[in-house]
Amino acid sequence: MKWEEAFPFYLWSIWLTRNDNHHNNTKKRINLQSTYFHAIEFLSLTNSKRDRAKPKLSFVKWRPPTIGYKLNTN
Repeated sequence: MKWEEAFPFYLWSIWLTRNDNHHNNTKKRINLQSTYFHAIEFLSLTNSKRDRAKPKLSFVKWRPPTIGYKLNTN
């Protein structure tokens, strides 16, 4: 794994650990191995070569509501 791919996960881990220590009075340390495995898992799931259905484009044209219906919003 390239460091550019792992770097955001380490920052996120630092942020989560810092918040947990600050708000919950814990003394946790950053688990680098766990962070690395989370990054590997995420990247393997998002970069899989499975067939992905292409989104179908549909064009929607605005039409006024049926007579008798009215919605007021503020």
